[in-house]
Amino acid sequence: MKKYIYDLYFQDTFIVRNSSQPNTMALSVQFPENGQQNVDHYLIESTPDGFRLNGSLHFFKAIPELLAYYCENM
Repeated sequence: MKKYIYDLYFQDTFIVRNSSQPNTMALSVQFPENGQQNVDHYLIESTPDGFRLNGSLHFFKAIPELLAYYCENM
């Protein structure tokens, strides 16, 4: 799974880290756009149903599954 995620993001950079908000992690993704590097930030919520991006209806058993899904569907 780690290699799969790395292969999808080899041109971009991302990090998952602790968030200051309870029951959340922060996902920061750096990507090129119009010749400049941009960074987007997302909250990953930990719920009884699994992990999800804040506001999303998609739940995942583990963070690597969440990352793999959004690598394929963004």
